[in-house]
Amino acid sequence: MDKKCVNLISGGIDSSTLTLKLQKDGYEVYGVMFDYGQENFDITYEKAKKFTEKRGVTLKVITIPQDWVKSSILKGQFQEEGCTEDNLYQQNIKEMFWIPGRGIMFWTLAASYASTLGIEEVYASIQMDTKDWKNYDILNDKWRFGNGEVTPAFIELMNDVIRYSVKTPIKFIAPFIEDRLHANETAMLGHELGLDFDDTHSCRYAPVCGQCAQCLIRDNRMKYIEENGNEE
Repeated sequence: MDKKCVNLISGGIDSSTLTLKLQKDGYEVYGVMFDYGQENFDITYEKAKKFTEKRGVTLKVITIPQDWVKSSILKGQFQEEGCTEDNLYQQNIKEMFWIPGRGIMFWTLAASYASTLGIEEVYASIQMDTKDWKNYDILNDKWRFGNGEVTPAFIELMNDVIRYSVKTPIKFIAPFIEDRLHANETAMLGHELGLDFDDTHSCRYAPVCGQCAQCLIRDNRMKYIEENGNEE
């Protein structure tokens, strides 16, 4: 297999779906997963390990100490998010689990790993919701806060920056951003590619809380597949 890539793995639906898509497109996929002290790491690692072993994907875990960060998704810092269908994407909720510089660290370390393997493409399954796209289209690169690390402008900047840090060509690619896929559409793609959703974990916490934004979004995605998955 001539084509190789590194894909950021989280143990969730999106990164697993992207892995399947990349394999379908003929890539040998090397997975990279990050342990930065998140509450759900053990369960997400368990899911990711099971999934990657099934699919013949090498999984590399990189540990990033984050003992200075205050975030509800880090171990011992849980806070009730108070999410409902009406406030899933509100900024005050996002601030509770914000990790400063996380996107920069993930892309850069994944690029370092890829470079040592002689791999030139690094993928991530990040995407934006409808509200984020609306804000981005209005503000474009002036939109610095909130979910800025998953915007096209940020990815473009990272592609410029990484040239100064590696000796091999590296390109960062976020296909779900490029295609503006909705979360439901990504989940449907996973369904069509044969993803076993039991091999994924969406909750920001462990055990599954059933109340955080990710849990509610997962429920919506499963309902969407149930309602639309058998259409011709």
